[in-house]
Amino acid sequence: MSNTSMRFISAAVLLFVVVLSFMIGEWASLGIIVLLGALLVHEIEVNFFKHGRNVMYWASQVIFLVGFVAFFWYFTPWLKHGFWAASLVLNFSLLYYLFFTGMENNFFLKLTKIPLLGLIYTLLNFVGLGLLIKLDHWVALLTLVMIVAYGMDTGAWFFGRKFGKNPLWPSVSPKKTREGLYGGMLTAGVFGTLFFSLKFHSFSLLLPFIFALLGLISQLGDLIQSKLKRQANIKDSSALIPGHGGVFDRVDSLIFLAPFFLVWVHLWWR
Repeated sequence: MSNTSMRFISAAVLLFVVVLSFMIGEWASLGIIVLLGALLVHEIEVNFFKHGRNVMYWASQVIFLVGFVAFFWYFTPWLKHGFWAASLVLNFSLLYYLFFTGMENNFFLKLTKIPLLGLIYTLLNFVGLGLLIKLDHWVALLTLVMIVAYGMDTGAWFFGRKFGKNPLWPSVSPKKTREGLYGGMLTAGVFGTLFFSLKFHSFSLLLPFIFALLGLISQLGDLIQSKLKRQANIKDSSALIPGHGGVFDRVDSLIFLAPFFLVWVHLWWR
């Protein structure tokens, strides 16, 4: 079976699982999010940071589960603002890592020495995704954030393959092109606006620009993961998903986008 066929089948199975969890309800969707988070903690700690399954590894898994439950069930107003601040500070710190540290820099090695960093990144970003379930229209909102993130990925792949000539950032992600970036932002902007307008019966000329910007943010999450992989000298975060790699390979853009998307949702409905 070709790699393309495996990718298609794996994507279809993943889509089926997501749709089924939406149909079952909140608990099933939360269960999928928690499972993906636990797998991501594993991939970061073991495959990226080479920490192994030691006491700290199991502590990370337990803290992720307890922390996620605590955030989800006891999300008071003061905790909300603290969560936003912590998640955005962490993600902006990773943007510093992306833009202002060279590939030859040992900054990555410094990251691997920070206890529980993989846990903190996973917990904060997955909480941002999970908290959408506490809101009205949660299925639509989760669908929308996935449309933006994966619309960006798909559009970047399509436009890059058809029209790509100018490399975007060869040292970080050799296959990405500027044309792909612009095409991905266009795709995220158009499809995000279409879905939002049809679902919520609301339209603004700002919407295409907002969703294009959110698409760009999701692409930055993908670039951060690409840089981490190159500095960790690995091709995929794991071999869990045939044709796709690991969980981190599939959700890198989505979870990086989640806190920013959650902030936008609260500002939009305020």
